Amino acid sequence: MKQKLLTFVLFIISTVAFAQPVAYPVPDISFCLIPGESIAVDLTVQIPGVLGNQNPQTNIVSFYTTMADAQSGIQPITNPSAHVSNNGQVIYIRVSDITNTEYAVTSFTISFTNVGIPLEQNIYTCGSYILPPLSPGLGYHTASFGTGTMLPPGVAITQSVTIYIYGTHKYM
Repeated sequence: MKQKLLTFVLFIISTVAFAQPVAYPVPDISFCLIPGESIAVDLTVQIPGVLGNQNPQTNIVSFYTTMADAQSGIQPITNPSAHVSNNGQVIYIRVSDITNTEYAVTSFTISFTNVGIPLEQNIYTCGSYILPPLSPGLGYHTASFGTGTMLPPGVAITQSVTIYIYGTHKYM
């Protein structure tokens, strides 16, 4: 009986001590952007999902732009909480066990969808022009990138002016 118990305890200890980390699959990240905008993506939102039920104290999570770098553990993304990405960029996540050299890698894709903005040609009129309603989250401004004075839909434009349409990006 003692030998069976000792064998069972040694099996449990060896299983716990040599467990290989798992990089659980995580969802892709998508953003709505106005054409010409850029955004810094917080990759760290993927950490809870990639770790699952694994102990974050014994597993290190790092992010990479190539599979080769992730497998080698070299050139991680230096600021994963504010990574400037391109549309369609694949990010590789490496989960490394700090007690040994074991690791696992998974990936996800960052994508941007352009917000549908009514693109108007230059409008020439004698008299005034009434700004039409916009989609939710969009607004008229007198300067680019949401700066300048905000103009509500329905305002009459009575002089020559450049007006910008601006919106905020949100998770899809």
